[in-house]
Amino acid sequence: MARFVCYSVLLLVFAIPVIKSQESAEQVAVQTPLGIFNGLSDRITFDKYRKFYTAFKGVAYAKPPVNDLRFRRPLPMEFRNDHIHNATFHRLQCVQPPGALRNITLEQSEDCLYLNIYCPGRGVNTSSNYPVMIYIHGGSFSVGGANIFSGDVLSAFNDVILVTINYRLDVLGFLSSGQTGEGNYGLWDMHLAIKWVNQYIRYFGGDKTRVTLFGNSAGGAAVHYQAMFLGNKGLIHRVIAQSGVATSDWSVQNTPSTQFDEVVNNTGCKLGRDYNVIMECLRKVNSANLTMQGWRFAPSIDNDFIFEHPKLMSHGLSQKISDQLDFFTEIDFMTGITSQDGFYDIMEPEYLDEIDLKDKIIAYVDQTREKKVQENRLGELIYQYTIVPKHTTKEWDTTEVSRYAYIEFQTDIIFAIPTILACDEHSELAKRSLGKAGKTYFYFYDQQPSFARQVKWIPGVPHTYELPVLYGFTEDLNVKYTSPYFEEYPRNPTPEDIEMSKTLMQLWTNFAKYGSPNNRNASNELTLPTWPQYQSDTGYYLELKLNLTDTSIKQHYKSERLSLLSSLQHWVTNSGQFTVKPVVSFVWTMLMLLQMK
Repeated sequence: MARFVCYSVLLLVFAIPVIKSQESAEQVAVQTPLGIFNGLSDRITFDKYRKFYTAFKGVAYAKPPVNDLRFRRPLPMEFRNDHIHNATFHRLQCVQPPGALRNITLEQSEDCLYLNIYCPGRGVNTSSNYPVMIYIHGGSFSVGGANIFSGDVLSAFNDVILVTINYRLDVLGFLSSGQTGEGNYGLWDMHLAIKWVNQYIRYFGGDKTRVTLFGNSAGGAAVHYQAMFLGNKGLIHRVIAQSGVATSDWSVQNTPSTQFDEVVNNTGCKLGRDYNVIMECLRKVNSANLTMQGWRFAPSIDNDFIFEHPKLMSHGLSQKISDQLDFFTEIDFMTGITSQDGFYDIMEPEYLDEIDLKDKIIAYVDQTREKKVQENRLGELIYQYTIVPKHTTKEWDTTEVSRYAYIEFQTDIIFAIPTILACDEHSELAKRSLGKAGKTYFYFYDQQPSFARQVKWIPGVPHTYELPVLYGFTEDLNVKYTSPYFEEYPRNPTPEDIEMSKTLMQLWTNFAKYGSPNNRNASNELTLPTWPQYQSDTGYYLELKLNLTDTSIKQHYKSERLSLLSSLQHWVTNSGQFTVKPVVSFVWTMLMLLQMK
């Protein structure tokens, strides 16, 4: 039986065209108001070229959120200016559910609020003024960590400073009683890290006026949230949300109080109705007993960081929501999906074979199951999902077509529809803006990686599989992400993989530098087509695949299929709004089953 053992948002299979210098690294010291940071300079080789980078790892940006600081917003770390920081090694990852990463062991601690800084070049030049990119990792708001994402290649070969951050996860990061101002501790952690960068990145050669947040999956939703939080005004300027946006239903915990009660009951902290007494008890519970399997935590509406579900914010009339949308309008916004984002490696093929696509579509369209779905439209939609891709050369059997169709359906409702909704919202706000309006870009990543499992019914790019490409196949990613698919590994990346990596890094860092991914005609850059801004009426997007030309510029992503889906739901509900609860429920159930294996 084929066995897919990777966690849906973290595990990949690939090899490394990256070689770290065998020579000893050089120690580098940087003086800041927080003291002296000792980091390391070393050389990295990518595509046969060698460059220097300088890294400062394990930089504390907040006080350890332990004991009385557990389940509270983070407080900035305080140091004297003569303090010496050893920033030559990673600190521990934040506490997360046991066994979630089945073939990976991450050392964990509640004392985890650290960030890592990667600078281009040998040493630090404070007058360099490099643009800054802050990466927020994904992992369903429950697992993962900053240390997986080494920024040596991306920084050294693209002249940007990369910052990766840890933030509290799962119950410790997102437990909420539902009261105003409670919960979302992980989001507050991110915000404090952003403030730290704004205050101190200039001492590492960074330009605080050009700060780009980017993240994948839950990290994509997180950067979208940060782009609508007024506390970040002036601190961030651009956002790249990869395969995840806040307009997805899975990005919001709708009934936090119910889950809060479950946690209280299961930890023996049901000590009456006094909230302070309950929280005092929860702060003393062993973290291993808090991160229990089977619970799903995510950001919640707290009327402080989040005032409304992001997909409904444009309908809101409150001044707070209006101000948040105005801020989001000022941000340059780039987002997109992979061609088969709906495929997670935790899915067993045998499970997919048991799924009836017709039933899933009906459940999505009519959650009450009280109204009859138009059979002719439903049949037409099913036909749209079962069209085998034109570039395939071998015949597909019925089972393979069914698996592919369901993955396509999941890609649409979990990723594509919320992402397009976010693009529409941002571009329409920009049209109506009387002040500074940010640009909107939408991409569709479809360069099938050679390092992924090659089966007919996965002819595209699964969820998260652009990450090793974006980071230049770094050694840290290889160590943390590798999983055997009953094949020898690591597999050497092809020249096409390397070329795609250079393309992706250039587009992302161009956006960070200039607010536009388009070629700046520098002599060392690839020649790429001009990527038009997205607008709801024109629907321009870039199909990211090798050999980019003007024909790579497309319009109205899968408009016929999505229109059918939309019209079918509108006919049933008379609302026209997209909801994804049935399938999202399936995704979270699969995640929890994986953790319990």
